[in-house]
Amino acid sequence: MMKTLAYVSIITSLMSANLLAFDLGFFQLSLFRITIIAMALGLFGETLVRGGKLRLNITKGNRFSIQFMFIWFIYGFVSLGWVKDYNNWIRALYFLGLGLLVVILYSKLFTSNREIVRGFRGMSIMIALHNLLGWYEIITGNYFFLHPDRIVGYTRGSLPVSTFGNTNDFATFLLVAIFVLYICAANSRTVVGKGAYAGLIFSSLFLLLMTNSRGNILGFLVGVTTFLYLSLLSKRGRRTMLLVALGFIMVIMVNPTALTGFISMINDKLYFNIGAYSGSDATRLNLIRNGFEFVLNTAGFGTGAGNIEHWMANRGKYYTGGITNIHNWWMEILTGYGLLVFLLYIAFYVKLFLDLYRKYKTNNDRDKTISLGAMSSMAGFLVGSMSSSSNISTEWLWMFWGLLIAYQGIEDARKKRADPET
Repeated sequence: MMKTLAYVSIITSLMSANLLAFDLGFFQLSLFRITIIAMALGLFGETLVRGGKLRLNITKGNRFSIQFMFIWFIYGFVSLGWVKDYNNWIRALYFLGLGLLVVILYSKLFTSNREIVRGFRGMSIMIALHNLLGWYEIITGNYFFLHPDRIVGYTRGSLPVSTFGNTNDFATFLLVAIFVLYICAANSRTVVGKGAYAGLIFSSLFLLLMTNSRGNILGFLVGVTTFLYLSLLSKRGRRTMLLVALGFIMVIMVNPTALTGFISMINDKLYFNIGAYSGSDATRLNLIRNGFEFVLNTAGFGTGAGNIEHWMANRGKYYTGGITNIHNWWMEILTGYGLLVFLLYIAFYVKLFLDLYRKYKTNNDRDKTISLGAMSSMAGFLVGSMSSSSNISTEWLWMFWGLLIAYQGIEDARKKRADPET
């Protein structure tokens, strides 16, 4: 039952919180939150049955990741001592707690590579639905989940958004989705299945380009570069890359202008005007500069959970045109939670990547694909995460990291079962 709820939570994390949610006045109880609460209550009940003994299946592999999440949550709670905006502090702490709970529950429930792949297949169901909605928006110009003030601009630009509220958030999802679909395709045992996943990959890529989200398009290129480099390290990967290269050459031979057209399109979409004194690039730069000022002004402790917007609105030194969200995930962590949490987050990110690389080097060919897709998505997220206004409240991302951290500990869990004394 608990494991079924875990799979349900994966699917519901990709539903809009405004869709099929219960409004409790001060709180939106979405289906995802209901499933997580139900699993937490189930874990609590199981603990009572066992006489107060809590079994979490935390292993040597993912112990640091879970410990970091716990430290992050505690630091966010302690920051109550210096925050100014208590409502946003509560909101940020809630999502940190939700993320911690997801990581703990998934690490307990998902104990095999096959279950991780099933989780990604659950994601693929929602990826397909978001693709359909994105194409519907482009073709018809109708937007069911977009704020009315944005509809005219999005229709004029033929921008897909699905239920994500803006193109940057949708693009970040598509960036991760492409590599999740690769994992599903590589682990599919039928030609039809592989073809369906391949079609979704190309669909997601075209939608990503249509969003015009420069950070996520650049992030995709970083992810693909990582994917190609790592693939060349294995014999199976080299064969796959050879087939892809041959297919690419055939396309160029049939349509020689396709390559130059594609390169021209990418150059247009990735134009950054860092030296501008106005516009979105200048605003993003000033948001980052203000963030560094806040870190210095707080002696490295940060503004406190959920309080960047308060500082940006009241103590911002550089002009941001009324925009208070910092629009950079890495700066959001540094500015909001200080230097210590930021350094620990980098250590967590690097260790997770290195552990995935170790699995990639030692696992069999089929299991390698999980690590390869996960590492590629992590490399892409390094850049793509700088586009959204904030990621702290993005529930599907907490779900995704929960799956990766659960996968991080699986090999050690097997060793522990083989040798109970370790």
